[in-house]
Amino acid sequence: MSGYTIDLVAMNNAYNGITDVLKQLRELGIYGAEESGAPIESLDLGESVTGHEAISDRIDEVLMRARYVLRDLLDDGDDIADKLKETLKVYQKMEDDTKSGFSQLWDNWSGQFTMESPRAGMQ
Repeated sequence: MSGYTIDLVAMNNAYNGITDVLKQLRELGIYGAEESGAPIESLDLGESVTGHEAISDRIDEVLMRARYVLRDLLDDGDDIADKLKETLKVYQKMEDDTKSGFSQLWDNWSGQFTMESPRAGMQ
């Protein structure tokens, strides 16, 4: 035995954490444009904020690229969460089936024994 185990509670907590983070990232955006990553690009970091036109131009470029990065991260995060949920369901079913099997085995095995002495029927 390798010692490898699955902690279903930890796996479920990881799933919930990932979906919560994705939800919070989506809430940063404008309703209807959450999936596009557009909220990052709409940040106002013009010359009046940065103090220099060249800096503002560079920040605009970075934010435009970040929009696509966020969109891709949201898609990847959704894929990871979906796969994790599928895996969780498989392991949960295996655990439930194993518990049920052992329970049935125990019920069958324990029903064969009584507390009577085997000599009691010989008298």
